[in-house]
Amino acid sequence: MAIETLVTATDLHRWANVQMARYKLPMVLRRLIHATVKHIERIGFPADEGVQLGGWDGIVVVEAGNAFVPYGTSVWELGVNSDVKGKADEDYEKRRKSPLRLDPAKTTFVFVTVVATYLIRAHAARL
Repeated sequence: MAIETLVTATDLHRWANVQMARYKLPMVLRRLIHATVKHIERIGFPADEGVQLGGWDGIVVVEAGNAFVPYGTSVWELGVNSDVKGKADEDYEKRRKSPLRLDPAKTTFVFVTVVATYLIRAHAARL
């Protein structure tokens, strides 16, 4: 039986251009993690107005991870703008300098974007 694709990379890329994506992406990730990880010790992804709070965009602590969620403690930064590398590098540097009471040696940094970078490169090549 074939698996139906509900959302494509193009769908996500278009959604990233909608202001609401910034506020809803944390909720989507929280739900995906709950759907794919069996034993979650801690999870926090402030959504909606919560995205304006300082700190990590998300934090997850799990006994056993999977292909998408690292085991142990992971901290997450999210981005929906087209400068994916710039945003990821900026967030990583900011958190490397100030890990907010977490031990970087025991913590995995995860950056998530819904921007399809191959679409950006294709568009830039046409200019």
